[in-house]
Amino acid sequence: MRHRLFSLCTVITGILLLCLMFSGTSFGMEKDKLNFPTKIGLINLSRIKAEAPKYIKLREEFEVYDYELEEYTAEVLSEHFHKLKELTAGEVADKDDYQIQDRGDYYFRAQELAAETQKEIDSKKEELAQIRGDKEQALTEELRAVVQKVAKKKAVDCVLLESGIYVGGIDLTDDIIKTWEKWDLTFWQKVRRFFKGK
Repeated sequence: MRHRLFSLCTVITGILLLCLMFSGTSFGMEKDKLNFPTKIGLINLSRIKAEAPKYIKLREEFEVYDYELEEYTAEVLSEHFHKLKELTAGEVADKDDYQIQDRGDYYFRAQELAAETQKEIDSKKEELAQIRGDKEQALTEELRAVVQKVAKKKAVDCVLLESGIYVGGIDLTDDIIKTWEKWDLTFWQKVRRFFKGK
């Protein structure tokens, strides 16, 4: 009986010691986690898109694309109008009054011309949209590289968009804009900018 009681006390004591040891370790870890300094960087993406020279240049390119699409659309519609005029002139010249009443072929051909014209315009829109998408994606990847460089330089552990943060964090927006302005410069261009004080 004593032997059983002694064994039971030993087992219970061992279990309690293990529980205290693991709970102490986890409390210690939580304390370390709470005291671990995490640096969070913030960026104002709308300001970067408004002020960064590469985004300004991209907007100017997109304006050129919009103008190009307008010009192309006007040209295609003008050609369409001339084709319809020729179709109408041929329809009236070749037939007498009775035959003009039955215009099924004329309307069918006019619908074909309209569909061809719309297809040409849509094709140009898709082509320009693809170019826009590729350029935006390339610029986004370049921005990501700049953000990574600035975050590493500032020893920031995490970068978040400023719009979702109300308190705390280090604003990296100015550093990103300045770094990106010098991103593609050659060594001599950087030296020239240095001596000009930029």
